Amino acid sequence: MNGAHVRAAARWGAVASLAGGLSACPGFGDRVLSGRVTWESDVERILQAECTSCHGTTPSNGAPFPLVTYAQAKPFAERIQVRSYQLRNMPPNDTMPESDREKLFIWWQTGAPESDDDLEPLGGTPAPLGGIPEPMGGTPEPGGTPEPGGMPEPGGEPVPEGPTWSNGVGELIGQRCAVCHGATLVGGAPYALATYAQVVENAERVRARAIELDTMPPGAALDADAQDLLQRWFDGGTPE
Repeated sequence: MNGAHVRAAARWGAVASLAGGLSACPGFGDRVLSGRVTWESDVERILQAECTSCHGTTPSNGAPFPLVTYAQAKPFAERIQVRSYQLRNMPPNDTMPESDREKLFIWWQTGAPESDDDLEPLGGTPAPLGGIPEPMGGTPEPGGTPEPGGMPEPGGEPVPEGPTWSNGVGELIGQRCAVCHGATLVGGAPYALATYAQVVENAERVRARAIELDTMPPGAALDADAQDLLQRWFDGGTPE
């Protein structure tokens, strides 16, 4: 199984692993959320019933963006579940059934799939929210020993030690920060974190808010594993 399939499969296991970290969230209790939720099966219906009166084709009542199509909703999957499931302040009239709130959480945690065709088979090992970095040293051949710094690709350089932008950090930032700090800023975000250069430029601000103050992302701060990944990246000189 390649790295992409491991990450996709592990997202299913992560629904269970996240239960402990969210046990204090309203409505979560001791239950473990699970299921297979897609845009076509549930999410489009939920957003049409509960959200598009404001988040319509032409947003109204202060809504900052539309949520009518899959392409419009997917970039905001995390923000949708934070507001509807964790903070529970959307929709403002509190009409959303609990089962629909849980479906929005599951949809985000499993990668916001559009249809059944996007779903990977169940399985894998629970992983932190930041995703699963590829093994740094690779797997040695029988009887072999990994070289320091990772196994080199044939004819290439050894894999750098520690996390890099292309191996873990970029995926984490994209999932947890670029929802608001994207190429188009939303939700009052003051700067973009959509590219490696932008994150490096704002590295100290990211470190302060996401690790030291533990206040970002709002409503769902990074877990210890994701913070450790970022801290090791900063300590290693923010390699690309």
